[in-house]
Amino acid sequence: MLTTNLNGLAYTVLHNHLPVQDAATEIVGLLQRYKLQMSSLNNIGKKARDSNMYCTPRHITTSLQKWALVTKQRFASPLDFDPSYQTYWSENTRDTVFGASTNAFDTKFTGFSFCHPNYCNYLLHLLVGHALQSANSTQEATATFLLLPDWLGWSKNGIHVLDKRLP
Repeated sequence: MLTTNLNGLAYTVLHNHLPVQDAATEIVGLLQRYKLQMSSLNNIGKKARDSNMYCTPRHITTSLQKWALVTKQRFASPLDFDPSYQTYWSENTRDTVFGASTNAFDTKFTGFSFCHPNYCNYLLHLLVGHALQSANSTQEATATFLLLPDWLGWSKNGIHVLDKRLP
């Protein structure tokens, strides 16, 4: 079992190369990843940094479940997923110990799901493309609700400009 006397970066790098450990060790690793992620956001604006780390407000997730029949949450973490969803996906494979499915891009987005991903333009562009491709390639009723940033106004934001497939 690893100890926490290593600095955060060394622990995270070492931890990511080991097989999944017991829950206590994975909790320490999760908190170290979160700490490292927070420190990497120091160079972006306060609005972007703050919005990256917040859980989606409960009234939003409840409304999506009740009125839009959402049953899946994608791009969540064990620290911010809503446990009332049947299934959630994390970007980190180590989170399987906390009940997460991993690598949301390996599966089609089918059914009704919700995403509140980290605000990285590259990831957001991939996410929008994958959601559209998934919906266009199935006969199953599919809707993916994305909570996206509006840093510069929707008409100027990268997602709208980058993805010409959007209406």
